[in-house]
Amino acid sequence: MRISEICQQTGMTKDAIRYYEELGFLANIKRSENGYKHYTSAHVEQLILLKRTKELGFTLKEIKELAGLFFSKKLTEDIMTQYLRKKESEIDATIIQLTHYKSEINLTLSGKCQHSDQLIKTIRASEKN
Repeated sequence: MRISEICQQTGMTKDAIRYYEELGFLANIKRSENGYKHYTSAHVEQLILLKRTKELGFTLKEIKELAGLFFSKKLTEDIMTQYLRKKESEIDATIIQLTHYKSEINLTLSGKCQHSDQLIKTIRASEKN
């Protein structure tokens, strides 16, 4: 299939697919006689998996590590569990940080922020300019 077809099946742009190809996530792409790249259903599966792991918060570096383990048949259930637990911990830390930011914003909006006087002065100064 051509790149336009793979875009439809994966929901990715041509640029994204080409980028992932440059990074080495897609291998064994054949060219037809007219020079067009020919993608397979395996490429679609790889891109869908890549997209899903990105949505789960994995970085491209982590995805590349996992893909390397997978394609070398060294990705065990234990290793995958370690990656997932690490990502879960990172997400928990992010949730805690975002909750803290939200609390600070709510305090500021209610006028209870320790820096509210400075914020008001800054806003008034910007309104004068």
